[in-house]
Amino acid sequence: MGSIATFGFGGPTQRMRVDELKPGKRVKWTALADFPNWYGTTVSWDLSPAGNGETGVLFRHADWPASVSQDDLGSINYTWGLIVERLKQYAESGKPNPLFAFAAR
Repeated sequence: MGSIATFGFGGPTQRMRVDELKPGKRVKWTALADFPNWYGTTVSWDLSPAGNGETGVLFRHADWPASVSQDDLGSINYTWGLIVERLKQYAESGKPNPLFAFAAR
């Protein structure tokens, strides 16, 4: 907790501070000031058993400023969908998508 994770999406990077870490259950990050309007937003991943040895993932990106337009939120939602799909593919195949990069400090 308190460490900074840096994520690359095939272009600019975004730093996230790790605020909560419960192995196998929950990860929560707070965005630093790298992407416009992201500062102070929170990203959480909640894991739970889904049966048949599978794991359910509840993803949230919350705490957006009121000034962020619905169009921008839609674009961000679409981009997260692409990223989460890449993570799923990586988890299932062990092969990262060439545009997916991760570094933790």
